[in-house]
Amino acid sequence: MLIKASTWADVERSVSALQRVMAQAAYYAQAGAGDPVYIYSKTCDALTYVAEFGATWKRKLVLGGSARVTKSMASPTDVSAWVTLSLTVKAVWLRAAPVPLIEATSGLAGYAGGGLTVGASISPYVRRLSFTSTTGFTERVFWLFADPTSTNVVHFARLSANMRVYYTASTRRLSLVDDSGNLLINASRTFTAGDVIDLVIVYSTTYAAIFVDGVKLGSYTGTVDWPATPVRYRPIEQSGGAVPQTILSLQVWPAALSDEQIATLYAWGRPDPELPFAITPTDGATPTPVENTSAIYKLYNTPGDAPARLRPIVAGYTANYDACLLYTSPSPRD
Repeated sequence: MLIKASTWADVERSVSALQRVMAQAAYYAQAGAGDPVYIYSKTCDALTYVAEFGATWKRKLVLGGSARVTKSMASPTDVSAWVTLSLTVKAVWLRAAPVPLIEATSGLAGYAGGGLTVGASISPYVRRLSFTSTTGFTERVFWLFADPTSTNVVHFARLSANMRVYYTASTRRLSLVDDSGNLLINASRTFTAGDVIDLVIVYSTTYAAIFVDGVKLGSYTGTVDWPATPVRYRPIEQSGGAVPQTILSLQVWPAALSDEQIATLYAWGRPDPELPFAITPTDGATPTPVENTSAIYKLYNTPGDAPARLRPIVAGYTANYDACLLYTSPSPRD
């Protein structure tokens, strides 16, 4: 890296700061104390935000390293120094934050290349991590369009019974409704079977918008009524028809992205799918699965060819309900 400074003392301070970071990384790696040091990378977009779901920043833990000046050049007004930074890092890039699963009790199937097909009248959900009405919400989905039947409605970014965007087959329109049932956007758009649609939906308390292939289809400025902060939301949902729909990728950000940021997303193309999903055990309970008992979850769209088995176990009434024991096993009997 190139350091430009006014004096050699400034160069020394900059190099010393890099060396202290390397020492901090080594101390954390060896003793497990202090703060970890990471290097970050991503190829899906140019946003600074970490997505709640889907492709986003990845990172490697730095185990140590060195920083030294390898070349320098001085002038009467400044000093330039080329610094070689050598890092020892973990081998694998890991997601910069945990990701929830797409869950349903049935009707989900993997699609070639890591996509996800949602069956007729299926309502998969994702557990919210951090977005609220204060932060805003943005969903970006690459939708492989299958022409719905005349009674079919495909819903996206459903935060409550009312708040959602939906495509109505009979009218060929994309509509956005807030939590009070106010129809804020109602735009005509015709798609053809086999189209891959880059659909972006934005909610804040004062603005809502729908973008298709990087172009704003419709927007609303004014009061946007939100529900109480949801525990779950539904990124895609079907009702009233029998035509499965497929998504090729999904990203959700805990922010209302600006029009300019959304326009740049389209130029990046489709990100990696990153669509982990699970068929949730019902434990005999309907319509909401029991979540505080032992059950086996099969995880799909994870690395490897076969579904992984994940068993969450919560003990009886004396247990610490903030704790949950998790393990994976290659055997369906474990």
